[in-house]
Amino acid sequence: MQFLDVFNYLPGKGKIIFLFVMILLCLWVYFDAEKRGISGLLWAGIVFLFPMVFPVYLIIRPKYFIAFCKNCYRILPRDSINCYFCKKGIPLERDYPPTMTGFFRRWVYQVFLDITRTYHQIVGIGLFFFKKKFLMLNIKLLSFYSWGTCHQLVATEGPNIDIPIDTLTYGETPFLSAWKIFALASLDKKDVFYDLGSGTGHIVFFCNILYGIKSVGIDAITGFIDYSNKIKEALSFDNVTFWEGNFLDADFSEGTVFFIVSTVFDPVTRAELAEKFKTSPVGTRIITVTHIMDVPHLKVIGKGRVFFSWGYEDVYLHVRT
Repeated sequence: MQFLDVFNYLPGKGKIIFLFVMILLCLWVYFDAEKRGISGLLWAGIVFLFPMVFPVYLIIRPKYFIAFCKNCYRILPRDSINCYFCKKGIPLERDYPPTMTGFFRRWVYQVFLDITRTYHQIVGIGLFFFKKKFLMLNIKLLSFYSWGTCHQLVATEGPNIDIPIDTLTYGETPFLSAWKIFALASLDKKDVFYDLGSGTGHIVFFCNILYGIKSVGIDAITGFIDYSNKIKEALSFDNVTFWEGNFLDADFSEGTVFFIVSTVFDPVTRAELAEKFKTSPVGTRIITVTHIMDVPHLKVIGKGRVFFSWGYEDVYLHVRT
């Protein structure tokens, strides 16, 4: 139903009331979208022209509040002070024209992330919508992780954990991207999947739903592990395990495929992690994001590029030689 359809149908006073309500609603959508790192102007405009889209916005909007780095305009957790990428001197992948600065640059990046994230959410859920367990998983995830819960957990528990805080930076892998990553790694029924830094556990559950294989999630944040175990019990997941702690202290002997979103890992952490795979059996596959594990015992045999909640990243498939 379009705005003009309703507006033309209403009598004189009804038009004024409807217009006033729509303005208030669009203002709310604008500020809500801005706080979540998506284009408030774009979504307010869509809701104004097509009021029936409002429930869709409430469903597909990001679950957490975020902010932008004032220097590079990349997405940060809302309460962050320092940008990991700027601190490490990592440049943006594309150079913007000199005129694309300030608000316009931020707005363009917001629109890009907004459209791409929406596409991945709709397509990802649509592809597996008829899998009952997948649908129930999304409902449970939404009930546990809303209104900035993920970043709040990291911000609250992170400072009390003996792990570099940058390593705990929260980011999300959409289901569509995970599906592409699983295909890159050629997962099959014989594999045992490990997600190192499993966060909400959605990739661990998703892997189990698709392949029926044993899937293990490891995370240092107690809240993530507690919620993941509650979802596991509520939906009766078999062959799914969550382990709380530093993944550098975990036993990797059972795993055949490892997924590591290593974008914000410092060189020391990445080196220690690569060293642990020395004892893994030949043929073990390791998937890393952004960074290659450049060590003699691991060989890169595949590469892809997929979307994450903060933008596109390169994904590398290594094999233990």
